[in-house]
Amino acid sequence: MAPSAIEIMQQQQQLFQMSQMQQQQQQMMNTMNTMHQMNQMNQMPQMQHMQHMPSNNGFDAVSAAAASSQAQEKNGGGGGSDVTEDRVRTVFSLIAANALDEVVGLIDSRAIGVDLTDGNGNSIFMAACLGGHKRLSKHLMKRGATVNHQNSEGQTALHYCLAIGHNELGDYLLAKGASDTIANKYGLTPFEGLNP
Repeated sequence: MAPSAIEIMQQQQQLFQMSQMQQQQQQMMNTMNTMHQMNQMNQMPQMQHMQHMPSNNGFDAVSAAAASSQAQEKNGGGGGSDVTEDRVRTVFSLIAANALDEVVGLIDSRAIGVDLTDGNGNSIFMAACLGGHKRLSKHLMKRGATVNHQNSEGQTALHYCLAIGHNELGDYLLAKGASDTIANKYGLTPFEGLNP
């Protein structure tokens, strides 16, 4: 028995949605790779064992990050200072490079806040979920990260988990209170995708 026109349309729609998700995943991975390349282009120090690595002025990386955190607080939490932008870029680069122990060290030392965001409103929790880093995501949640934070596009960490296919992490987020009803700027919930 040949499939009906409706079944064919449904199959085509599913293939189209899968193709879109793959493109979005590739775009997200490209963004993370770009962040990592920016780290290298700016000749930022290799961040292994950050707590023991002195900088040029005698401060270690954790102290420098703590100082920049204080600078951000003095600036009203705005992302305009070079120090803050460098700190954000460094943390996102560490996540992209799978240097998760260094990120945990910065969080535990309170050198960075758990809700640190980039210029597009993406939090480090969202970056951890985007990368499928369940251990870091759990750690951030234990430290009080905002699970339902929305970026400038209205996406949440759950939007990214489900779009990329990190379903186990998505299930974990749902079990811990992530909302599956928050709509992004396109009116789509996490189960509906990132964009039309």
